Amino acid sequence: MLRLLAVSIFSAASWFGGQARAQEKPVVVSSFTVIHDWVQIIGGDGFESINIIPPRSEAHGFQLSPRHAKDLRRATLIVAMSPDFEPWLAAWGKANGRSDTILWLNDYNGVQHALNLPTNPHTWTDPAKVKKMVKALAERLDQISGKNRSQVAYEQYVKEIKFVDSELGKLFSEIKPDRRNFISHHANLDLFADHYGLTVAGTILSGGSAESPATSQNCSP
Repeated sequence: MLRLLAVSIFSAASWFGGQARAQEKPVVVSSFTVIHDWVQIIGGDGFESINIIPPRSEAHGFQLSPRHAKDLRRATLIVAMSPDFEPWLAAWGKANGRSDTILWLNDYNGVQHALNLPTNPHTWTDPAKVKKMVKALAERLDQISGKNRSQVAYEQYVKEIKFVDSELGKLFSEIKPDRRNFISHHANLDLFADHYGLTVAGTILSGGSAESPATSQNCSP
């Protein structure tokens, strides 16, 4: 009787343990908040989504903490912009043999980095480039999940991007071309300006970091 009871308890524990393992979601770690939003929107609840650099934090010069390294080791997929924008992540991937786990959205398949070609790190400000990046993300999420559930969310998100892009285009078109000048906080809106036919007249900060000394370039009204 005791033997039968023990077997029953063991079998039940094995079944529940198997169920728990079956219900575990792939872990997707994002380097910062913009990418984290994309993962949540396109991946939905099919993934455990973790973000590294929190909102309103400095991305330039960021350093990993032990907690971040622990999250990265758990990751099925790590999503970031480019080795140039997140060198700390590229270094971690190389040191831990996890470079293949990282999806560089702005340097897809590492082609530009391998050829030592420059990349603009702020590609999320250009709607045309965002559509390409979220497409690459949706494809990779489907690969690791073994399902095509990300495709529907991706197509809906692209519709929203197109709508916002169209609305902004209409608003900027109402401004005379010679008046489409603006000053940015730091040099991160070049692609945004190019997409909408605007001119960055100057930047307040000369470097990439928000802690750089305040300067101004040749600014026109």
